[in-house]
Amino acid sequence: MFALVHVGLGMPTLLANVGSTAVATGFSFVMNARLTFGVNDRLLERALQFASVSCCGLAISSLLLWFFAGALNAPAVWVKVGIAPVVFAAQFTLNSLVTFAPGGVRGR
Repeated sequence: MFALVHVGLGMPTLLANVGSTAVATGFSFVMNARLTFGVNDRLLERALQFASVSCCGLAISSLLLWFFAGALNAPAVWVKVGIAPVVFAAQFTLNSLVTFAPGGVRGR
């Protein structure tokens, strides 16, 4: 999605990152809740936690994109490809420990 809107439509790097992350967050929450973790309780609370984790990932990826693609003039798509696994792993770990933890963070 990032490459499509950044390269295909000429959208600026950071705006493309925000847009593609927003779309991916919605899709990813539904797939993780239903398929990966099999939960169907407290969906609004879980969605807000998931979105918060996603915002952290967005901040990290935007900072790295700004630094490598902006300041160092590296190709933005390749920077995104390189940082995506790191952000994915961090977000998945945090979501599995917080958002989709059995009983939730508060131990319900």
